[in-house]
Amino acid sequence: MMGVAGMNSDAISASIKELDEVQRKVVRTMSCRLQVGFVLLLIPQLILLFSIYWYTTVIGMIILAFVFIYCWTHRERKSDFILMYSGLLILNAIKDIVLIFFFFFAPLTDLTAVEYVAMVSLIVDAGVFIPYSIYYCVWLHRSLSVTVSSF
Repeated sequence: MMGVAGMNSDAISASIKELDEVQRKVVRTMSCRLQVGFVLLLIPQLILLFSIYWYTTVIGMIILAFVFIYCWTHRERKSDFILMYSGLLILNAIKDIVLIFFFFFAPLTDLTAVEYVAMVSLIVDAGVFIPYSIYYCVWLHRSLSVTVSSF
């Protein structure tokens, strides 16, 4: 029996299975890269625990909770957690930028070595780690939202 565009049903089902396998591989890859981004985001949060702004790590801990929830449920392919994670990453970037301004407005002679390290880690966090994680959030969300009928 001939199907769409002259293909038989066996060829269509084989291509659907192949597309599904490719999507699973991409989702696995993007999930691993997103988890690497999470570990990179966790480092400045841990350094910030030892500075005078230790209480601002609440957003980082909320991100930690969402990543654990995502890791627990990512087999169900839920993209809503990815969108919430992206929103929390944007909040974390805003927090980092505000904290960088706080560090710059404080007299630099009053800062300890740990606070200098925290300031540099916040700059790297806001400039490198958060864009890295948001980039892979977007790609993971796009790979999760692809369906076979969209081809």
